[in-house]
Amino acid sequence: TSEESIIRFVMRQTEFSESLVRSLLNHLGFAQETLTKPLCTLSGGEATRLTIALLFTKPSNVLLLDEPTNFIDMATIEALEKLMQIYPGTILFT
Repeated sequence: TSEESIIRFVMRQTEFSESLVRSLLNHLGFAQETLTKPLCTLSGGEATRLTIALLFTKPSNVLLLDEPTNFIDMATIEALEKLMQIYPGTILFT
């Protein structure tokens, strides 16, 4: 639901440990205290960063990213670059 917290929303959709998910979200600019923020209060940029986080918490060996830097700031772009560098699979851009 839209009142669900960021961390609960992500944890429902992954088998990763909560500490790993918290670390990933932190790398994407979510401070620990904002992880209990309701989904309905996210800005456009935060929603985009959350979507990026979900991509990296799903078991897959291929990511298809369509203009992944739209609506995110420079710090998030840099965090995304770091995540892509350590991603063990293939990443395709459109």
